[in-house]
This record gives sequence, C-alpha cells and structure tokens, in this order.
Amino acid sequence: MTIIDTSMASRYSHICASSDCGCGLTRRDMLRLGALATASVAGPLLTAGDARAQAFKGDDQPVKIGYLPITDATPLLVAHGRKMYEAEGLRAEAPRLFRSWAQIVEAFVSGQVNVIHLLTPAALWVRYGSKFPAKIVAWNHVNGSALTVAPSIKSVADLGGRTVAIPFWYSIHNVLLQQILSANNLVAITRSRDAKQAPNEVNLIVMPPAEMVSALAAGSIAGFIVAEPFNAAAEIAGVGKVLRFSGDVWKNHACCVTFLAERDLVERPEWAQRVTTAIVKAQLWTRENQTDAARMLSNTGEGRYTPHPLRTLTKSAGMRLVFKSLTLSLAAMGNLSVICLLFIFVFAILGVQLFAGKFYSCNDGGVPNRGACTGAPRCTCRIAELLSALPPAPSSPRSAACATGC
Repeated sequence: MTIIDTSMASRYSHICASSDCGCGLTRRDMLRLGALATASVAGPLLTAGDARAQAFKGDDQPVKIGYLPITDATPLLVAHGRKMYEAEGLRAEAPRLFRSWAQIVEAFVSGQVNVIHLLTPAALWVRYGSKFPAKIVAWNHVNGSALTVAPSIKSVADLGGRTVAIPFWYSIHNVLLQQILSANNLVAITRSRDAKQAPNEVNLIVMPPAEMVSALAAGSIAGFIVAEPFNAAAEIAGVGKVLRFSGDVWKNHACCVTFLAERDLVERPEWAQRVTTAIVKAQLWTRENQTDAARMLSNTGEGRYTPHPLRTLTKSAGMRLVFKSLTLSLAAMGNLSVICLLFIFVFAILGVQLFAGKFYSCNDGGVPNRGACTGAPRCTCRIAELLSALPPAPSSPRSAACATGC
C-alpha cells in the first residue's frame, strides 16, 4: 500500500486527468522526464558532432601566408597558386609579401600571418631566443644560395677591407660566409660603413635581399650572400658575378623551413597537418615542373607573387656551376697542357734519334737505297713529252736531266 503525502502534492499542478489517480507525478516531474528523454535522443548526435569537430578543428581558420620574394617561398606560393590548400579542405587568403626577415617575424608573432618560410637559424632564434612557441614542420629547400661579388673581385681574399651584405644575423648565410672568410684568413666584423677596416677585415651588414643588387651596382657593398633569384639578377644586369655557391661550402645545408605557431599545432592539429600536406605536394609538383613554377612566380604570372621577370627565375644555376667549374679549372688545364707538350717534345727527340732515316722515301722508284736518292730526279720519256709541250724556259738541271734520260 503506497502512502501519498497529499499536502506536499497539493503544492504542484497535477498533470493527470484526475487529481485522485495516485500517480504522484506533477507537471514539473513531467518536464524533467521530457528533458531527460530529449537528451538521451540528442546525446549520440552531439557526441558525433563533437568527434567531427575534434577530427578537423580549425576549418574556420584561413591559411595566411607571409613570404619574401625569393625562391625559398616557392612551396608555399605554388600550393596557393594551384589551390592545393583548397584541395585539402582549407581556405587560403592572398599571400602577403614582406621586404625583410624582421618584418615577417614580427607579423608572424603578432598573428597577422600563420604560415611562413623562415631561415633555419632565425626559426631557432624565434623559438628559443624570443621564447615564442612555434615549430618547424617542413624543410623548404636545401642549398640554393650564393656569394655574389662585384666584377672587380677576383677571389675571396679581395674582400679584405670591404663590406659584404647578409640578409639577417640569424641566417645560414651568415654562418656560411664566416666559414668562407675564415678559410681565407679574413676576419668578420660589424661596424659602421664609414669606419676604418684592416686589410684582413670584412664588414658585415644586414640588408633586405630586395636592396642587394642595387647596392652592389652603386658600389656601396663589395658583395652579398643570399638566396636566388638575386644572384641571377646581378649577373643578368652585369653588376655582379657568383664567386661561391653555398652548397660548395656546406653540401645540402638547410636554408628556409616552414614555420607554424605551436598554438595551431596543439589546438588545430588536423589544420596544421593539412597545411603541411599541401606544401609537400607543392614541393613534389615543383620538382617536375620547374619552368611552370617559375612562370607562376614571375611578375607576368597570374598571381604575380614576385617582381622578378621569368628570365631571372629560369636562369640555370647548373649552367653557372658548369661555367664556374670550367673557369676554376683553367689553371689546372694549362698545367696539364704544358706537361702533354713536354712529353710530345721528348718523344719527338727520341724518335729522331732512334728511327732517323729508317722510314725514308724517294720519289724515284728506281733508286736502290737512301744514298742513291740524291741529285736531280730521273724522269721518264712521258714526263719529257709533257715538258716539251710547255713554253720554252731557261735551261735547268731538271730539264737537262729529263732530256738526257730520254
């Protein structure tokens, strides 16, 4: 027998047709049951939606690329130009061009851009020097830089007492240049341009890559070390020449890397993975389509990503390497030629001494030996007939011999 406290039940509105049904349910109880039933039905749907959001969190985050107008940025720009980000389900804004590495780092740290290419030492400086949480997710390329100097510079030693530009303090170019200078007994210093320098000192200054060619043409610097296409641009303009390739100093060194903020890697792991996948696919496509990639990045390409003409971007670094190798080998080739000529001369003398007279020939077949092959040649009557047909000529030993022989 169930006992109902009617005094308590009277405080609530009964939902049954009869207030004396004895069910004990009020309108508030029914609302609670309805809410629980709704939650039980919607629960799996909410869980599925949460799983999907967890699987791809960040589809509302656009890809915002920051880059310098150098070939190091090729994978990021090709992925944008060929809509590889969109193929991965991402939205990509128009890439933003910066003039210096300091500008691109500032924009990245402040969140203005979220996908950048950055010099390897600069990436370490941002992460550990500036304490900004970010990570390298891919290498953009290896090698690809060169030391370009004024036409008057014949060797690295000629850079003593001169000024050379680098793109950033925290750059592989700074590391490689100092290795080159040290190997040639030169000391790298950092002073104002008008400061006095010792003959064995080379003053290093930081300069945006876009300003290096004009500075070299103006004579304010004796050279610069940077990535392409500025080395090619200096050669085409006739204001500089490549003295050393960076890969000759450190083979297959990393230059630029792809850099993402750690917050995007932690909060949007699928977004970060899709960005990286698109960039890797762009790298693979570029390997097989270098001319098309150069056309895409040129100032006549659809995206006009860089201010460089197609001729500059397609100038073959391989041909420059071949020409440079031939130039450097001229001295060795000259020495080898002298040695070859010396050997020929020695063997010529030996040949004369050992075989002199043994391979003689005479134009008179009736001569029995070399000793008899002297004096005026003997002629046949046929020759005499031919000679008699010629105009009269002064008597000569030859004509007399021929006449006598016939």
